[in-house]
Amino acid sequence: MKAVKHRYVSLAIFIAVFIIVIGFLQSGILRFVFFPSVPANSMKVTLQMPQGTSYQKTHEYALRIEQAALQVNEEYRKQWGKDVIAALEVEAKADNEARIMAELVSSTERDVTSVALANRWRQAIGELPGVKALSVDASAGFSGLPVNIELQSDDLDQLRLAADEIKLELLTFDGVFDVRDTFDAGGPEVDIRITREGQALGLGQAELARQVRQAFFGAEIQRLQRGRHEVRVYVRFPKEQRESLETLRSMWVQLPDGSKVPFDVVGTIVESTGVSTIKRINRHRVVNVQADVDKTRTSSSAVVNTIEQEVMEQVLARHPAVKYRLSGEAEEQEENTNSLLIGTLVMLILVYAALAIPLKSYAQPLIIMR
Repeated sequence: MKAVKHRYVSLAIFIAVFIIVIGFLQSGILRFVFFPSVPANSMKVTLQMPQGTSYQKTHEYALRIEQAALQVNEEYRKQWGKDVIAALEVEAKADNEARIMAELVSSTERDVTSVALANRWRQAIGELPGVKALSVDASAGFSGLPVNIELQSDDLDQLRLAADEIKLELLTFDGVFDVRDTFDAGGPEVDIRITREGQALGLGQAELARQVRQAFFGAEIQRLQRGRHEVRVYVRFPKEQRESLETLRSMWVQLPDGSKVPFDVVGTIVESTGVSTIKRINRHRVVNVQADVDKTRTSSSAVVNTIEQEVMEQVLARHPAVKYRLSGEAEEQEENTNSLLIGTLVMLILVYAALAIPLKSYAQPLIIMR
């Protein structure tokens, strides 16, 4: 009844407390983490090398990561007198990919969380030159990546440059680690293009490519029957010559009139790095810039908001062909927040109706709910 009698004072107190709480959140004194890290009973390291990496190199790095886990276990054994890692498993998904999993002893038998162990494991691994992506995960459940910025463009060069610039900015944040992108570069490629002189001589792009293919891959000249099998006979350059670009530059190309000219007259060679995987959404090429966040030091929402407000405008100004959208935890947080807002609104309406009916008043339920 006192709240009803002094309703304006009650309203003022409510507004003042609300403003103070919002101020705590905005100033960072009270941090808000939508998806907190829940420690699991296992840890996992995912290693990805560039396309074309030998399995020996990937295996070498996987063993180094395994040794780092054993080193961490030895450190805690000396400190606590017991193991923290129960089992280790190394799994190779491909020549350039590996996964190292560590099963931990029960949480009741150790005095350190899996998240703290994962941070120490990451430090023990150190720098691995030439690695495309390396991530350490020790959280239970799946809520999407803490930082996941999806870039879209039809211009591959601008897409690559924009991703590199965002990665450099993410590396400046305290508590942000394992910064990577999904750009899957392939091996070295040679792009052969016909010159204007070649076109003037009547040579086409397809004919030039066909002759180069026949010289290096081979041209079928006949087929021989050996019992029940048919053997195809190809003619091409010797193996030693096929391994050198100088052979391509010095080869002779036949023109439509039967004459021959050097390759340099009718064609050019452009060396580049290919793309082994192309991801498209709505017919646009897509590259995701991803990172993990130490939620004891910062929050993913704070990092994403800073990137969106201070970095993305400058990046998009330098690369106008690139568009972006937020994915991962930011996308899920927005979806869940919208659902919570709708649920809260429905709940308030139901509570108001439940109070208004017995009180037979429109105003009193609002005072009570306030």
